[in-house]
Amino acid sequence: MSGIVAISGAGQLNYMTQNGKGETKKNTRVEYVDPADGYQGLLDALETVGDAPSTVIIGPGQIDDIDGNIAIPANTWLRGQGAYSTSLKFSSKANLDIAGMIRVADNNVVISDVELDGNRKHLNNTGQEYGFYTSGARRVAVERVYAHDFPGYGFDPHAAGEDPSQQISITNCVAEHNGLDGFTFAAVEDGVLSNNTSIRNDRHGFNATDEEGVSITMTNNVSRSNGSAGVVVQNQADNVAITGNLFVANDADGIRVGNGDDTSRCVIIDSNIIRANGGYGVSLRACHSITISNNQFDENNRHKQSSAEIATTADGPWARDIVITGNQLHARSDTTYGIDERDGNGPCLVTNNLVRGTDSSSIRTSNSKTINNANLTT
Repeated sequence: MSGIVAISGAGQLNYMTQNGKGETKKNTRVEYVDPADGYQGLLDALETVGDAPSTVIIGPGQIDDIDGNIAIPANTWLRGQGAYSTSLKFSSKANLDIAGMIRVADNNVVISDVELDGNRKHLNNTGQEYGFYTSGARRVAVERVYAHDFPGYGFDPHAAGEDPSQQISITNCVAEHNGLDGFTFAAVEDGVLSNNTSIRNDRHGFNATDEEGVSITMTNNVSRSNGSAGVVVQNQADNVAITGNLFVANDADGIRVGNGDDTSRCVIIDSNIIRANGGYGVSLRACHSITISNNQFDENNRHKQSSAEIATTADGPWARDIVITGNQLHARSDTTYGIDERDGNGPCLVTNNLVRGTDSSSIRTSNSKTINNANLTT
C-alpha cells in the first residue's frame, strides 16, 4: 500500500491509503502522544509507526525539551490540536547536525495544527536550526503551522543534492520573527504557497531559489514588515507565479526577480498589492520573460533611494522580454518614475498602465524595440 496526501474541503487535510486495486480508504492506524512524555515520547511514537500509513496525534500542551531533529517517516500525518494549543519548542541545549526541527526526507507526509518555537534567544545557532525542512521529499502537505523565533528559516523545503523536493504544499501557515526568511522554497518542483503570512522575519518574507526546482505558485499570501524583500525569485529559479498577494512595509523591495549572474525566467506577477515597501515595488535584475500585470502599487520607495515603482537593473546582467500592462502605480512624489527601463535592458512592452504622483516623466524607456503606448499618466 502507498500513502496519498489529499487536501479537501476548506483546506482540510485527509490522509488516505491506496491498495494495489486502486481503491482508497481512510487510514485508521493512530498513535497518541501526551506532551508530558516529552521529546522522547514523540520520537518513540514515530518509531512505532515506522513507514506504515499512520497518524501521530499530539495532545494539547508543549513539548519543550527538543534538542534534535524530529524526523517524520513516510506515510505519516503528524497532527497537533492547533497552532495555539500544541507547541514543539527547542530547548536551550539543542544542537543540530542536520537541518530542521521537523525534518522530512521521505514521501507522503502531512504536518498540521502545531506551533514550532525556535527559542532563538536561548539557542546556539549552528546554521541548521530551521522550523520545517524537507530534503528531496515528495508529496508533502503542511497546514495551520506557526513557525517562529528560529535562528534560520521558518519553512525551508529543500533539495537533496541535485534532487528537488516535489509536490510540496504549504497553506494557512504563519512564519514570524525568524533569523532568515519566513518561507524559502529552495529547489522545489511543483510547489504551492497559499494563504500564508510571513511577518517580521529578519530577511525575506518569501524566497524562491535554486535551479533544480521549477514551477512554484504563490497565491493569497501576506508578506509584511520583513527585514529585506517581500519576495525574491533568484538563483535560476524559473516558472514562478506570484498572484493575488499582499506585500507591504518590507524594508527592501516588494518583489525582486533575479540576482547576480543567475537568470530567472518565466515569472508572472499578477493582481498583487505592493505598498509602502522600502525599495522598489518590483525590481528586475537578471531575468527573462517576465509579466507584470494588473497589480496595485502604492507609495513604495520609503527609503527614498529607488528611482521607480518598477525598475530594471542599472548595471547588468540585464532584464529581457518584459511585459508591463494593466497596472496602477501611485508613486511617492519624491520617486522619479513610475516605470524605469534603464540602459541595456529590454525590450519591454509597456501598455495600459495608470501612473500617478511621480516627480518627473512617468515612464522612461531605453531599448529602441520597446513599445510604450496607451498608458495614462496624471
